[in-house]
Amino acid sequence: MAKAPKGTVSIASQAGMLRLRWRINGQPYTLPLGLADNPLHRRIAKGKAAQIQADIALERFDPTLKKYRQAENTQTPATIDLWAKFTEYRIAQGTKPATIDAKYKPIASNLTRFGRSIESPAQALAFITRLRSTQKPLIANQNLSLLKGFGDWLLSAGHWDSNHFAQIPSAKGAQSARPGNPFTRAEIKLILITLQDHPYYCHYHDVVMFLVHIGCRPSEAFMLRWHQINLTTGTVTIQAPKTDHEYTLDLQPKVHAMLTARSRLKPTDLVFPTPGGKQINPHNFRSRCWVTTIALAGIPYRPPYFSRHSMGSHLIDQGATYPQVAYALGHKSTRMVVQTYGRMLDRPKMPEF
Repeated sequence: MAKAPKGTVSIASQAGMLRLRWRINGQPYTLPLGLADNPLHRRIAKGKAAQIQADIALERFDPTLKKYRQAENTQTPATIDLWAKFTEYRIAQGTKPATIDAKYKPIASNLTRFGRSIESPAQALAFITRLRSTQKPLIANQNLSLLKGFGDWLLSAGHWDSNHFAQIPSAKGAQSARPGNPFTRAEIKLILITLQDHPYYCHYHDVVMFLVHIGCRPSEAFMLRWHQINLTTGTVTIQAPKTDHEYTLDLQPKVHAMLTARSRLKPTDLVFPTPGGKQINPHNFRSRCWVTTIALAGIPYRPPYFSRHSMGSHLIDQGATYPQVAYALGHKSTRMVVQTYGRMLDRPKMPEF
């Protein structure tokens, strides 16, 4: 591809926000416009780009960029206005109207009542403290996770120099689940929907979908390679690293379609790598993606391994025998199934005589 002529100003979109980019004598310049990426704002961006290109050609370019920042953008927009732009971005990314009404609009109302912009970590903490004074810990933690995503978006769009919410810890006292309590079908669906809608952790939607449908250990999914998947027969071969035990499972139609849609280069490539192409770190996945997703979904916390417990319990509830469940979960005997996975999800129906 040929290089753009010297002084050419290009329009780029990052995190749904427009910015201009160009290079003069090897020096790169970037100018965030503070405008959402839509046809109207792209016309505005083209006009600004033409102005800068003309100044470069006439040797009157302002390297401080002050000349090119719109008067209304000389100060950081109010946080409530930035939240509105963030909400527009999430809608454009496919966030469902019900999610916008349930999670995004209440935060907008709270920002309005807060009455001032958030321009520092101290102000961010003051806002979170206000939320916690009126909300249960679980709900407050859901909002904190959403606001941290908002801060990341502001950082990538050039509105903030750092994420003011990033270092605020979660509130203590959030509801937790009884050990051994499997995820219900409704909770599993909510986890997948929440992941699909998240601006950053949506990358991990497919691996979580695989975990809840296949029931393998998270480490086995993170290490899975394409040579273990046979899309022709619709099967996956799971390899347990601790015991070298190997067993083959049928892929459910949803999982088969998901895997078919994923790109694959070599048989030895990871099926579910990180965005950087590396193997998923279990600790990082749990402490970042999983904790955030469970909080946003508003369900009692259980660790990622409970996707496996849940699969075992659902198989039993569907009428699978203990030997069948043992095979599906890679166990050589039924003892572990009876002790760990045989927890009822529904009360038994009492006989009628």
